[in-house]
Amino acid sequence: MKKGFLSVPLALVFLVAGACAPTGSPVANPGVTPGATSEPSATAPSAPPITQAPGAATQTVTWDRTVTKWFDNSFTDYEIERLPWEDRNTLRVGGSGDAFSFMHVTLGSDFFADEITDAALHLKLVDGVAPAQMNVALVDKVWSVPSATFTDSQAKVAQATVESVPVSEEADNWVTVPVTAEVKDWLSGDYRNYGFALLPAPNSELAVFDSETAYLEVSGQELPRATTYNKFGYLQQPPAGVDFTESGNCMAFALRDIDMILLEDMHMDYGELNRIYFEDGGENAVLEYVAAKVEAYVADHSDGLEISSFRKLEDFDSPIDPATEYRIAMRISAYATEDLLMQQAGGFDYHFWIQLPDGRWAQKFPLSDSLIIPGTAGDVSPAKFPWDASSEGWGSEKTTDQYQSPVLYYAVTKDVPRLTAHRTGRTLD
Repeated sequence: MKKGFLSVPLALVFLVAGACAPTGSPVANPGVTPGATSEPSATAPSAPPITQAPGAATQTVTWDRTVTKWFDNSFTDYEIERLPWEDRNTLRVGGSGDAFSFMHVTLGSDFFADEITDAALHLKLVDGVAPAQMNVALVDKVWSVPSATFTDSQAKVAQATVESVPVSEEADNWVTVPVTAEVKDWLSGDYRNYGFALLPAPNSELAVFDSETAYLEVSGQELPRATTYNKFGYLQQPPAGVDFTESGNCMAFALRDIDMILLEDMHMDYGELNRIYFEDGGENAVLEYVAAKVEAYVADHSDGLEISSFRKLEDFDSPIDPATEYRIAMRISAYATEDLLMQQAGGFDYHFWIQLPDGRWAQKFPLSDSLIIPGTAGDVSPAKFPWDASSEGWGSEKTTDQYQSPVLYYAVTKDVPRLTAHRTGRTLD
């Protein structure tokens, strides 16, 4: 069993908001029918053959939990808040109070959904009786540790996903809970990853598990993958991250540059954002305003960025020329009321993803490595996945699935393979 976990106090597990003319034969996203807006199709469009990379042997990886919370109808919310903090770091299932638990796991990008062969939760029993059966389901709405309550959390369980599974006892009080179907649902984009719900089987005794050591073990076999979705790979291929941890943000990363590009650099201001939001049509109007600013910025700095073409695509399926172009996607978060306008502290942000040569999508936040978005693939629209505003941690309702506008797509022609520094001219060490 996995030992030596890094303990993460629940009090610290919160997100920090982050800013975040082609030639040749066009190639559409393989596996997607031209003209569709967001859903994959079983029929591939006519396109030049896609080069395939060889598959790999079966491998097993572990993905750690980031935050948990249990709920027990035997206690009032007030009494739960008064329990010693260490007693909150458990997962409780069953007993007279019909206890159940939520457990969030940050997914890895090791496999596509159809490459998963097995997935199992490993839990260490610290009190009570290990159950022979447990009901496992997906949580289908955002929740956070401070505000989640018994009644409200019951309503956040996706009832269509509830599955009765056998629980296997292992050595040293560990148990294994199969969750293969649930992990596949997340990686395929059919459900968004708001965590597992661990529910008691009828008449089960209370089982208490240690949440600090809980983890998800996933096995899979990488299948042959396309390698020609776009022109560029990277200096260093994720998931370890592109090797410029302290350079650039999401927009710079999408443009293969290492200089931050912030709201003020594009001459946007919150007064104008709020005016457009209220007078011109809400979030969609703000999205078009931001898109125009992005396009103008790239045009004004095209020499430094060494980008000779930056064109807006009609939708996810629009063809590009992979010999000269690559795709990026942009989404925003914009919300305001008359009493709470968009401002520096919140209410507005923009974010970019970039498509990798094998069809997956990646992102970067300031002061962090880039990362591949788990489950993304060439034939699955990025709109199916949550766009979070931080690379680590979970539990904040403000920044989980923050960007919910329509997705805009661009084809970029970068004229050099190296990463540019369009304002500073600096180079990576």
